[in-house]
Amino acid sequence: MRRVAPKNNHEVAFAEFLARSPAHSAVAERGVIGSIFVDHRCLADVVLVIEPAHVHDEAYRTIYETCVALHNAGKRPDPTLVVSKLGPRLEQIGGMSTLLDIVEGMPTAANAVWYAETVREKYIQRYIAAAAAETLRDATDPQCDVKELAERFETRAFAIGDRRVVSGGKSVYDVMQLVADELDARSKGKAPGMKTGWYD
Repeated sequence: MRRVAPKNNHEVAFAEFLARSPAHSAVAERGVIGSIFVDHRCLADVVLVIEPAHVHDEAYRTIYETCVALHNAGKRPDPTLVVSKLGPRLEQIGGMSTLLDIVEGMPTAANAVWYAETVREKYIQRYIAAAAAETLRDATDPQCDVKELAERFETRAFAIGDRRVVSGGKSVYDVMQLVADELDARSKGKAPGMKTGWYD
């Protein structure tokens, strides 16, 4: 029987890394939309914090994108207009039941911006995790050019803006530097694990 070579620590770590679920908050994403339905005026503040692409759940992203489109057209993004705007896409996001669940579960729009900030944080975590995964993959390639690796890492670190602040007061650059340190320690066998922003 042909023996299969065991995976090294980097391969195991990378496989476990990819198996984790990307960071997101369904509660916050639903909260943003629910807040808009309760009081459409809060959308003027929410759009300053998040874009549709920042929403992880496909159904919630579609609904939020529709709300923003209505808002930009000078229309009030209430459930009725959203349903009309969605058209046949309504069934793709779970039908009327999805919208009703959102509306019934949101009594106030007071926390709209907080929900939006949470969605934004999770988006940044996903970006950092993806960048870290790509860097780890490149760093463990025996044929990689160290100079090119460093340049690609720097590009990824600054891709969503220099010194953009995330949770804990740390900038994206600061967090990416921590990732770089973790990768360096892991390559020397000194790191028990890498903080990625993903959770099981």
